[in-house]
Amino acid sequence: MSKQLSITEVMSRVGLSGTQVDYAYRSLADCMSEEDGLPLMFNSTSMTAVDGHCETEAAGPDESIRLLLCTGDPIEISGEVRLIDPFFVRNAESYKYYARHLIAQDKPYSACDETGMFADYLQVDIESAFVLEADLDDYIRAHGSFKKTLSAEPGLSKALALLAREKAESSPKFRTGDKVNASAFRNHVISLAKKYDIPTGKLSSLDDKLNKILNELDLKEIQQSED
Repeated sequence: MSKQLSITEVMSRVGLSGTQVDYAYRSLADCMSEEDGLPLMFNSTSMTAVDGHCETEAAGPDESIRLLLCTGDPIEISGEVRLIDPFFVRNAESYKYYARHLIAQDKPYSACDETGMFADYLQVDIESAFVLEADLDDYIRAHGSFKKTLSAEPGLSKALALLAREKAESSPKFRTGDKVNASAFRNHVISLAKKYDIPTGKLSSLDDKLNKILNELDLKEIQQSED
């Protein structure tokens, strides 16, 4: 069985231990969110997930509220879990990796709340996350120097996040409560793609990627004074 490496150990092995902590955690998340990225793991004692996908549904008197509903059956998961497309979030008290999708016992699941009805983000403390030594070795062999895979956030992602924020500020359709509704923005982009006969396949996960950069740029939450 491959050795479990803490995030601190991974940082040391790839030469990130001397860098600013936020940059190091975010850089690792970038490498973990690639299509063939470095697998990020944690051991779950017990958590609720669903074995289906999540769908957006309009609610409220004017259908301005968007609910992300789970379509699968809730199931309790324990043991080793891999986070899919994780992103780094720092708040006043902790450092965490967030992910909406995961793999457990070689099966894909979606994170949800305790009821199993609504989609949610799985939140894992940095101290609880780990990388298997064999996975790290394979990743470095496949990509060459680890540092070559690290890059600043692309300008295109920032541009999309700014557009989504502007949409949310100007229309309740694009926000849920006081937060940007990335799913509504994704649906809007998909509708534009269909209008201009552009394939939509790679747009289906736009909301997850958009939420990632919105959180990183601190653009997700809209202050009441901005409304």
